[in-house]
Amino acid sequence: MPKSKDLKRKYRFCISLNKKELDLLKKFSKKYSISNKSQLIREALMRYIIDKMVEQDYPTLFETPDTSEKSTKEQDNTTKTQNTITTTHKQDEPPHPKLF
Repeated sequence: MPKSKDLKRKYRFCISLNKKELDLLKKFSKKYSISNKSQLIREALMRYIIDKMVEQDYPTLFETPDTSEKSTKEQDNTTKTQNTITTTHKQDEPPHPKLF
């Protein structure tokens, strides 16, 4: 199966580790018989990025306001409102009116 030229890794990305991080990477690699550390780091990085994108940038039906711009007072009110919500059991609910 021929490889796509777009998927060829031709860009280099270098990271620096301290002694403890390097020792931990070596220990992990030895324990799980990982011979390709570059692949391990690349997959971990991409998994982290994709998870964050899915978690924070997922599409919604309606646009929601940015919560980072809320004032402290609005956030306190939201917290109070969320804390006072109670649930009811099905037997406690009144019967729904018939629409038709």
